[in-house]
Amino acid sequence: MNRGDEGVGIAKTLKVIEELKLKVIQSMADIYTAIHNGAENQIQQKAAKIIVYMYSLNKNSGYSYRSLDKEVVKQAEIMKQEEKEEYLNELTQYLKMRGE
Repeated sequence: MNRGDEGVGIAKTLKVIEELKLKVIQSMADIYTAIHNGAENQIQQKAAKIIVYMYSLNKNSGYSYRSLDKEVVKQAEIMKQEEKEEYLNELTQYLKMRGE
């Protein structure tokens, strides 16, 4: 691959990353709108989209899906210790089972 092709590839990847970031932000705004409107089914749909966008963003940034899964488990454990929230116990158990 020559330098020109490499530069085009990098530019395309950066464009995809920027588009994904915008989609995450828009979906977050959509969640707040859905909460305000009491549209519970839309809340879950938008949350699922954010997760998909984040996996795609992670992959386009050069990381594997598995590495994101591992980091999510790690961060949930840290948050559980810091925040002492009961819901995080259930979440970390679920994430660990899913990863097996």
